[in-house]
Amino acid sequence: MGQHISSAEKPNTKTHNEKEIQFGNALEVQKYFQKRTIGHFTPLELISYKNKLNHDHLDDMITKEEIIQLLHLPDDNVILSNMIFNMVHSLCNFPFLGERIWDITAGNLLTCIILLDNDRCQRFIGSKSYDQIKLLFILLCLSTNNSSGKPLSASNSKLREKSENISTTSIYSQEIGYNLTDILQSYNGISIDDLSVPALSLSECFTWTLIMSIKCPTANCKILPNETIYNSWNEYQKASLNILRSMDSSIVSNLDDYRISFTQFENVFTSVVPNFTHPLENIMNHLLYMDKDLINHPVMEIPKSKLMSESLLAQLSTTLPKELFISKLQKLYIGRQSGFSMRSLQSKCFKWLAPTILLVSGLIIPNDEEYNNPRFKRFLQEFPKLNDNEQSLEPCHSYKKKISFAVYIDEPWRVTNKEFFGDLNSRIIELSPRQDIFKSLKSHELIYFNTIGCGIGIGDKQPHVSNGANSRKYQPGNVSLTLESTLEFAVFRHVGHGGAFSPSELLTKRGTEEESFEIKFIIQDVEVWGCGGEKELEEQMKQLAWEEAEAKRRQQVNLKSISEDRALLEMVGLVGQHQSGGSM
Repeated sequence: MGQHISSAEKPNTKTHNEKEIQFGNALEVQKYFQKRTIGHFTPLELISYKNKLNHDHLDDMITKEEIIQLLHLPDDNVILSNMIFNMVHSLCNFPFLGERIWDITAGNLLTCIILLDNDRCQRFIGSKSYDQIKLLFILLCLSTNNSSGKPLSASNSKLREKSENISTTSIYSQEIGYNLTDILQSYNGISIDDLSVPALSLSECFTWTLIMSIKCPTANCKILPNETIYNSWNEYQKASLNILRSMDSSIVSNLDDYRISFTQFENVFTSVVPNFTHPLENIMNHLLYMDKDLINHPVMEIPKSKLMSESLLAQLSTTLPKELFISKLQKLYIGRQSGFSMRSLQSKCFKWLAPTILLVSGLIIPNDEEYNNPRFKRFLQEFPKLNDNEQSLEPCHSYKKKISFAVYIDEPWRVTNKEFFGDLNSRIIELSPRQDIFKSLKSHELIYFNTIGCGIGIGDKQPHVSNGANSRKYQPGNVSLTLESTLEFAVFRHVGHGGAFSPSELLTKRGTEEESFEIKFIIQDVEVWGCGGEKELEEQMKQLAWEEAEAKRRQQVNLKSISEDRALLEMVGLVGQHQSGGSM
């Protein structure tokens, strides 16, 4: 028989902050959250879920093989499959993280869906202040540090006071006393300062998440077979290393030597990759749709070039709104195809009246004096040098040879020999060797496109030009990216506050945003991509909304004529016994 929840046991909608909730034993805590779980899903979601899992009862066991199949994990990646399975197993014991006293069932897998969905999680816990990033980090630690399945929580955990030969039921029914607020706030007594995650395991998890951001961009989209979606694993893994270096700039390639602390993890997740958990939410909510109700998604059709790829788009999606990529990206200017010139870029981009992404990549020049190029020497005379004693380069900027940036521009391009364009939505994004964000602080005077020999400046002031444009003096901003007029050299400068763009989000999190550094590089590629016109984007959003509503409509069933589905809903107390059903 399945788990039975009577109408008298319907979840209490009060938040945990309204009162101190006390329980006599752990079994009562478990039942409390089981009841809250059911109340967070509609009858139609539960029916679709049951059909997806092909299990009749909420207490049916879910095997590791089923989890791998349901979450579309790569079949041959043991590290990743063990990691995600252990994460799910830990969540199935919520709020007793680290205990793993009961197995994964169809019922408590629903709890996993809630806890990995930001909006559902806050309503479920009953507190907007609950730290889901901390929860995710703890899960990653538990999943990589605990292969035996034994408890990992703090030594004073009440559930660990009994010997291993006592049955699970007797442990749960033991009259000890539990304060739910204490359990939630302490994450079951787990000390976050004592935890760290192996960088190798994070790399596998990040790679998978980045792939899912492209292959599963919405909860109701079709997912291609594994042999198709994972054939670019190595490229996505390179993108995941850029995010890992945001956490630890000294990471090279041998990841076995590195571990990531919670502070490093939190700093990046709350500033540089704010959208990183969205694919995880999508793949879990994917379980609430029957296969016949899934749709193809246009973001899967991505044009490619030397710089633009699925993995780069996945990186961009961690920080830019996903709506930008719903309409198919438009190839506007590719330097390798159209020629590296301002004139060519102007002819290709200036008629585009919607947002664009400028991509620029090249080889770092580690030493000005050693790079013996006459054109570069002249550029150095025109560009004011940052003193060597002011340089405070991150390790990855010293040992890595390549660097790449993206610039998101919300306004149309135009010639601005004296003026500027760009708005408050503009931003500079470092993509490699690490990921970092530099946000616009102004609504105007951000970007110039200078056709009298001064190139492109993002965050700069207009250069001084004299003697018929034969003499230039650049005026780099405190945070700026400068491309000289032949698109051969570029400079990224960071000297802290005071410019049109904010200092590094990473350094700001560490409290070192006034650090100065400057990176000169030889441009190898420049590209500009259109993000879709406003009209096209609006139409695409309407189409997606219609398709989602249509999927919901197809899920409609006549509950009275489908006895087994009605039995499921009666079993969890959502229909019958004078219950109206629906979400909380």
